[in-house]
Amino acid sequence: APLAGGSTSITKDADTDLIFGTDIHDYGAVHDTSNGRFTAPSAGIYEVNLTVQVTCTGGEASMIAGYLYKNGSKFAVALGGLHSAGAFSASVTVSSGPMELAAGDYITPGIHVGNRNATLAADPDDSYFSGRKIS
Repeated sequence: APLAGGSTSITKDADTDLIFGTDIHDYGAVHDTSNGRFTAPSAGIYEVNLTVQVTCTGGEASMIAGYLYKNGSKFAVALGGLHSAGAFSASVTVSSGPMELAAGDYITPGIHVGNRNATLAADPDDSYFSGRKIS
């Protein structure tokens, strides 16, 4: 279920839940655009990925981190990189790797940007959340 980014506002120095409001495809209706959850329809091995690019307000961020939560608990974290100072942007990618999910388990994405408020890049090439059953 690849999902396009939105213009989500991100408050500096705080964990922000990301809710991707546009489904590019959502086979099996596994993504809820109201709460951002990818929900496993059946037990199996899944892989979930989050790629995020943000534009910071007024300068560079001090850091950026992406998170994946399983049933509300943080389980995967990745630190990202800062782009050129002129663009004031940063990006991060975090992947779950293969993991077991029971039917009804859900994954949600989140982000943390240090030192600057930011806005999530809206282009699906820049920001997306996806999940798939692999076995």
